[in-house]
Amino acid sequence: MTDGRLRWLTRDKTKSAPVTTAGDRAVPAWLEEFLETIERSTPESLDWQAIAAAVQRAVPADLVRIWRVMPERQLRLVVARGQAAEPVGTRTLPAGFERLDRRDVVAGTISRLGPGPLLSTQDIAEFQRDGVRELLVLPLAAGDRIVGRLDLARRHGEPFTHEERTIASLLAPILALVLLAGEKQPADRSWVNTLIAGALASVSKAREALRRVLEAVRWRTRADAALLVRWAAGDRPELLIAQGEVSLFPDPAALATTRVAALLRGMLERGRGERLQVSDGIDLLFPREVTSVIAVPLPVSVERPRGLVLLAWRSALPEVAEEALRALEGIAPVLVGLLAWLGDEERASAAHDRARQFEEALTALCAVSDPASLSAFLWRLLSREPDVVAVALVLRDSERLVWFWVAGGKPLPVRASPAQGAFAAALQAADPVRLGSPQREQWQAVVPEEIRARSLLVAPLQSGVGALVAACAAEEPGSTVELVLRWLAGLIEPAGAELRRRALSVAEPHRLGRALLDALATEESERRRLVETIHTNVLQGLAWTLYRIELTLRRADQQPVEHTVLELEQVRDRLAEHIATLRDAIFRLRPASLEHLGFVAALRDFLTQLERTTGIAVDFLGELPERPQPDLEEKLYRIAQTLIERARLPAGITRLVLRVRQQRDGTILLVIADDGKWGGYEAWVQLPGVALVEEWVRLLGGTIRVTGLPDGGTTVAISVRPDILVAQTEVPIRTNR
Repeated sequence: MTDGRLRWLTRDKTKSAPVTTAGDRAVPAWLEEFLETIERSTPESLDWQAIAAAVQRAVPADLVRIWRVMPERQLRLVVARGQAAEPVGTRTLPAGFERLDRRDVVAGTISRLGPGPLLSTQDIAEFQRDGVRELLVLPLAAGDRIVGRLDLARRHGEPFTHEERTIASLLAPILALVLLAGEKQPADRSWVNTLIAGALASVSKAREALRRVLEAVRWRTRADAALLVRWAAGDRPELLIAQGEVSLFPDPAALATTRVAALLRGMLERGRGERLQVSDGIDLLFPREVTSVIAVPLPVSVERPRGLVLLAWRSALPEVAEEALRALEGIAPVLVGLLAWLGDEERASAAHDRARQFEEALTALCAVSDPASLSAFLWRLLSREPDVVAVALVLRDSERLVWFWVAGGKPLPVRASPAQGAFAAALQAADPVRLGSPQREQWQAVVPEEIRARSLLVAPLQSGVGALVAACAAEEPGSTVELVLRWLAGLIEPAGAELRRRALSVAEPHRLGRALLDALATEESERRRLVETIHTNVLQGLAWTLYRIELTLRRADQQPVEHTVLELEQVRDRLAEHIATLRDAIFRLRPASLEHLGFVAALRDFLTQLERTTGIAVDFLGELPERPQPDLEEKLYRIAQTLIERARLPAGITRLVLRVRQQRDGTILLVIADDGKWGGYEAWVQLPGVALVEEWVRLLGGTIRVTGLPDGGTTVAISVRPDILVAQTEVPIRTNR
């Protein structure tokens, strides 16, 4: 029966949901081809090789085998397609096979699979003999009855994808119905195959397929009304589908009565099709004008009844009723499979609703959780995956990344790294990114030393605020890891901005604490330097000078004038040295050129003095078209001075390069490069003065980037926009220099 014929039959009836199409096709090409293959056959002469070929085209596989369950508790091979040694055609059912659920599936690499309810030791040995590497095995279920098994195998190492598993799970119930159709059935079955193909090929929902099958049955039997009653939870009948004249439909309230329930229960328990008259009590269910009813319980091929098909006539000839009874008994196995499909569909819909509620609850929890708790939750989700050794939630803080690692179920200290290289690109990606051996140098520095990983799988948050990371012991982690990361990233996404704020609040006390300790250490160092300069050098030198002057005065009359002049010249030179020392101390406190000539001139004077006192080679080039605000000039000078004296000179540098320039948008760029050894970002943040400098730059609303040079040096780039200074920059940052 064509889809157009069915639409004509169901005219003026309740409209179904529109069919989802892909181009001009109502169903996918693989399903249409599969159904056409079945339709070309009859139950007595099924072309199983053609059916297996259709399955092989729908799900690419090297081997396809279809088995039938025999009454002797054996599996009998129906068809085998693919180049392999002929398997043993009959074998004993694996233990627990008859108790399988239709959703049970065995999939994976053959070397990792063991015997179970779906696969026996003999099955595994034959697949290994045939060189199979990847396997997908599904039970063929019709209702509650397992009628066969479908084997799909590949010799190459590519596993079956989620989409291919879904296609196989959709083919399995249809193959089960085909197996049932091949069993001994009433003689008039030639129209059943067309009916199945028409119902399944025109809709994508089980309820609509049942509706169309029932309407086709009503049309073929010339019944005035057709009903499908399902026995629902609580031992009560439920009117599932009604087709035909609305005036003949039973009152839904009547189904809830005890007498009607007892009548229907009796039909189910007798387990056979029967013809009912008014004397049998059909007037309890139908209006009085209904004089004849055919009732066939469903299913006829499973252990317990689950439903009932009722056909009602106002007036029916006996031969018509008998033909309808035979037709219903023939179509019963089909309705069994469709009814089971509907049950799965309803359970899937309910599970989807529960999953959606669960995800909404998780999203709400993510919004009020801290980053460390989310990292621990991610570890609980992935801890059973053998490839995963650690997980992390990473959030972006301006030009750096804040890491919350969990390894072995234990949270590790919060870490920070620059947002550069492979990670910066991964955070902007639309899909999860795997970083393996080629990028090891870029990601190894952010992974704690106690974590032994060969690759990282990064699932970015779409807003770009961070990512979820799984550290794996394998180069190619399993697909489950990516699915979990992608799923949880979607849940966290709405709370990304709040999580970043909380991550910063977690890292801020640590950052401020380091900056405070750095500032105290810098202040103490400057105090010692100032005391040493004034007391040890200047004051003691002045005392010695005073003593020499007095000594010269006492001996002036006792020695030649030439000796007196020489001693006074020595005193004069010593006083000049003390004056120079005091000038240097004053210059360190605040160079006069900073106020009169600006930041560039003061920095040039500082570098000249540095080159004179330390002997390092200095290369400086700087020019600003316009002088910044005095407060900003002072801060930039102190930043450069602190970085050079506190962080770089102790590293043993011998060459220093500085560049200062202003970009078109007004941004002031300060670059400091030297030949000091680059020990990585973790070592950089521990250097004296670095925490204080980073905090100053943050208060100025600027950015600081540090990286190693190819030849072993270190470069620090600081950028500040004078027009976007935050309010905190008004806080003085002068030291006792």
